[in-house]
Amino acid sequence: MKATLAWVLASIDKEYGTTSHIIAAVRNTERIERVVRAALRGLDSDGQAPDVIADYQVAQAETRGRKTNAVPTLIAAGRIQTGTVLEFRPYSKPERREMAEWLAEDPKRALATWSNEGGRKPLRWHVDQAWYSPSGLARRMREAASGVDTSVQGTLRWFVSGEGSLDELALAVRLEQGLEVGEEPSAGE
Repeated sequence: MKATLAWVLASIDKEYGTTSHIIAAVRNTERIERVVRAALRGLDSDGQAPDVIADYQVAQAETRGRKTNAVPTLIAAGRIQTGTVLEFRPYSKPERREMAEWLAEDPKRALATWSNEGGRKPLRWHVDQAWYSPSGLARRMREAASGVDTSVQGTLRWFVSGEGSLDELALAVRLEQGLEVGEEPSAGE
């Protein structure tokens, strides 16, 4: 039974990404069939079941409190210079499939400029020059590309070239400043 669960979880991670929700991965018959086929291939192989059970314990964020949003953390710390161009990278396998062609049609679609004066909407999209939050823009882009309208964590999808995602940069700010996860740096620190 444990091996079956391990193969199912590994199949969901492989097909839909490690941040996918189980309920989304089995939301319809086609998705369920894909997960079942992948899990059965794993069970039929002579290989040992993947060691994923530890990854599915209570999430670290659940044990340490809610993390402060990345955008206010980055703005307060002045971590990203105003005028920096950020690049959008689809996060999950389905998202990459749905958006790759759409992004390739117009390279401006994957670019936005950062502003520390933008508040919760620090990104100016190169397509329409409007201001967006990272999640709001990522959601709008996915809907335009595929018709899928779903909430997404934009800070995992927007990157400062050569430095990392907004989420990674915000975590680094918190660690560098010795902050607790829920704390936000004050301006000028």
